[in-house]
Amino acid sequence: MCVAGAISRARQLACYWQGLSQGKLAALVSGLASGCGILFHVMSATFGLTLLIQTSELVFTL
Repeated sequence: MCVAGAISRARQLACYWQGLSQGKLAALVSGLASGCGILFHVMSATFGLTLLIQTSELVFTL
């Protein structure tokens, strides 16, 4: 299992626990917040790598 899978699994368990202890609305909010955070980080990493590749002269000379 990769690290991202372990983090995702841990977050799922946290959402389940939140749902059991605080109700469906809390679980829904927790799940949506996790999803938005993951999406933000993926988009940021993608954008950063794109800029790095575009500005790197070494990539285009190889």
